[in-house]
Amino acid sequence: MCYSLYISTTSEHDLSELNSDLCQFEKYVGPEDQEIVDLLAHPSKWYLSVYGSPGCSCHFRHKLGGDVPPYFEEPQEWANEDSDEIESTLKAYDHFKWIVDAGHSLDIVDVWTETKAEQVMVMEVSLGKISREAFHFIEDVRFVVSK
Repeated sequence: MCYSLYISTTSEHDLSELNSDLCQFEKYVGPEDQEIVDLLAHPSKWYLSVYGSPGCSCHFRHKLGGDVPPYFEEPQEWANEDSDEIESTLKAYDHFKWIVDAGHSLDIVDVWTETKAEQVMVMEVSLGKISREAFHFIEDVRFVVSK
């Protein structure tokens, strides 16, 4: 069982050029998770992972879905979050900000293995209102991202 992170964007930039040990973009070619990927709104679709863990998006900050409304918060000392997951998420945030600051549209979906499309809720996310330290992914939520 594993998290999967998919993004779509109007940018035609080869996002794999941004790859590092902390954050890797792999062009989506299917067919796995097609039902989930079909939720994404834009033509250029990518899978997000970290170096050494292809096909797995577990090594980012994830919060369980179900909180209504979902919220963002910086890592809490008592939560004992993995420092590599924090760093990977910071790097992903920087890439997402670069995409939207360049004027492109972006959406992101975070799902657990076997999640069905009808379980995914949609949330508007403004990177200008959420600090990079507070940003994290939320299970079974599709972010529609803006500046």
